[in-house]
Amino acid sequence: MSLKERLQEDWKQALKSGDKFKASTITMAKAAVLQVEKSDGLKLDDNDEQVIQILAKEVKMRRESLLEFEKGNRQDLIDQNNAEIEILLSYLPKQLTKEEIAEYVKIGIKEVGANSVKDMGKVMTVLKPRLNGRADGKLISQIIKEYLNKWLKGSILNLFYTLWNYDFIFIYLNCRKAISPVIWLERGGSAAFFIFCKHLFKIYIIS
Repeated sequence: MSLKERLQEDWKQALKSGDKFKASTITMAKAAVLQVEKSDGLKLDDNDEQVIQILAKEVKMRRESLLEFEKGNRQDLIDQNNAEIEILLSYLPKQLTKEEIAEYVKIGIKEVGANSVKDMGKVMTVLKPRLNGRADGKLISQIIKEYLNKWLKGSILNLFYTLWNYDFIFIYLNCRKAISPVIWLERGGSAAFFIFCKHLFKIYIIS
């Protein structure tokens, strides 16, 4: 049974059992599917992936509405939306945990060679088909951003660590032949001053 057929059967069963709320929620889901079929000229009877995308969008819309309802202190609408989300999620694949999404994100970042937040779009393009209906898009974006920021911070720290080591090598090479403490301090001071100027003007030269 296709997902579209399942929606139809569950709708009928909800009507028979007198579960008006479930029937109403499924009716809205069916309407969303029908709208896409009409606007895009498609028949989604055997296209579960597309139906999953539509239902995932319905879930997303309700989750976004929750924020507004919470601000307005509308507990009745919050409860209603949560109940609708629960029904809709029953038609979607099992939702991934944050840790599981993070694993997909790390693989996606590696595949596209992303190294800055500007590459978020590339990573999302790769992950969307894999995580279709299995995770909230907002959460995926948040995790991608977190990992790209971590990568950037790590790269900057590695750069400073590398420069730090090269700078000490430079000072050592300048001071190793010093024949007295005074000359050692003079050469060391000169080398340190050069390093300061080098970083100040961002002239990263390996001496």
